[in-house]
Amino acid sequence: MGGAGTSGFNVSRAGVRGLVGVLSAAACLACGGPSALTKLLTENDKVAYGGACRDANKKQTDALMHGDYVPARLFVHTWPKATAPNDLFVPESRLAAALAGGELKKVFVTARGGLGKTSLAESLRGQLCGNLPVFFLDLKDVAKLGDKAGEGEVGALIGKQAGVPAEGDLNAEFLASLSSGPFVLFADSIEETDLVARPSVSKALQAFAARYPNATVVLLARPPVLDDDYGFAADTKLEIPPLECKVTDEFLAKQAKNEEEREEIKAVMKKYGLYEQSRFGVQCVLPYLSTYRDVKTMVEFFRKARQGDVLTSFSSVYEALIGQRLKKEFDNLRWTASDALDMGDRLVRAAIATQGQAAMRFDLALCEKAIDPRWGDASVDAGVAGGAAERKRHVCEKTFQSAMFQRGEGSGGYVFADRATQELFLGRWINGEIARAPGQDCATLDKQKDLLANLGVLRIVVGQPLGQRCLGHAIAHKCTQAPDAVAEFTTAIEQGVVSGKARAQVLQEARAAASGLQPKACIDQVLGDLDRTISE
Repeated sequence: MGGAGTSGFNVSRAGVRGLVGVLSAAACLACGGPSALTKLLTENDKVAYGGACRDANKKQTDALMHGDYVPARLFVHTWPKATAPNDLFVPESRLAAALAGGELKKVFVTARGGLGKTSLAESLRGQLCGNLPVFFLDLKDVAKLGDKAGEGEVGALIGKQAGVPAEGDLNAEFLASLSSGPFVLFADSIEETDLVARPSVSKALQAFAARYPNATVVLLARPPVLDDDYGFAADTKLEIPPLECKVTDEFLAKQAKNEEEREEIKAVMKKYGLYEQSRFGVQCVLPYLSTYRDVKTMVEFFRKARQGDVLTSFSSVYEALIGQRLKKEFDNLRWTASDALDMGDRLVRAAIATQGQAAMRFDLALCEKAIDPRWGDASVDAGVAGGAAERKRHVCEKTFQSAMFQRGEGSGGYVFADRATQELFLGRWINGEIARAPGQDCATLDKQKDLLANLGVLRIVVGQPLGQRCLGHAIAHKCTQAPDAVAEFTTAIEQGVVSGKARAQVLQEARAAASGLQPKACIDQVLGDLDRTISE
């Protein structure tokens, strides 16, 4: 891109319908001639913007050509009434055209982690940057400025990212030229700023948008928890929905190109209930494979798991997977995998103590209560900045934004993201109840007949350390409570008990522990059926 009006933008060769029109829409902005900002970015050899734009355009075009990027489809929450689309969803091409034409001024795009917010911004940059200045801003950099952050500092950070020399006349010229014509700013990572700095970050971004009404500011973030919009009053609110089943399978095929390996991964996922379909509105989704990050994580997880001892029970698989899926939260909160599990345990303990076993609905007040040391093992807020209240709110925000939770319907609050995750933490809660009982008495299981009626919870319990030790009592309990469903609960126990050579030892101990329990005939039948599942 050697001068104004030239561009490597060429979506047509990528064969993607609907994006070609963006070029003409963007070109219209230059009908009165390029702005001073555009001239500075494209005609000055000391500014690196042109080369970066060409690279972004080539990357976007190549990704489309090779099928490495699927243009986003966005759910519309709000859109300016004058140009509002008729459908609930808009394709990426519609958003690109709206940005190119100056139709939108303040846009808020939300998505769960791993759904491609940054990829969407990079794609839009590749489409637009040759005809309309496009900038990126990592809001963590604004947070580092503290109370000094303002529209001028935001402008300086944008100039640095755009390749404008930080010192001298060029930088001053860049800042002055920001008022000369339209541009798009993508601002990212506000949810990764700590709560002490975030008000200053939001204020600086709002001040920048007010100072440059010729700009379109696009905030990209995970769905907010503590307020409605991170303090960013947008005229347009969009959401990237979970991946459709078809897109998931196509992306899985790219991550595991060997068909034999791919089918093996699918078979293991199906065995552990990780390939079950659900719905997002009318859209088919796979809860454990609903983001690009989920798919990559799952492939990586099973490749590693084949070499270790993770694939031994439902309990071990789901606990290990929590650790893999929450890597981003670990970085922000300085958590280990056990901290993430501890946070889930805390919430369940606090919820059951407050609401009973049936509710399993969480809100900020309950979450802040759950961080109290009496509900867990670790200091889950130790790695977060701020006072006690700010640390608690920060931890709760990250927890509810994680793959473990989703917004509840109806009365609001949060619920576990899927049935299997809820069953995991209820099973862990029962294991904890045994641990907290005097003498770790296995008879504690008899107090949990309602939860153990759920075979998914039972399946987790018998894979937990104390649930495994109490297997004989668990079998006796189920024989008493469900004498007409022996085959069904035996299957659940078989799925949940540790596999391989260790199973023989566990069953031997269970038989000894159950020797004085009733009903003996049923217990012997179940143990006999389980004996036949022992493998080397």
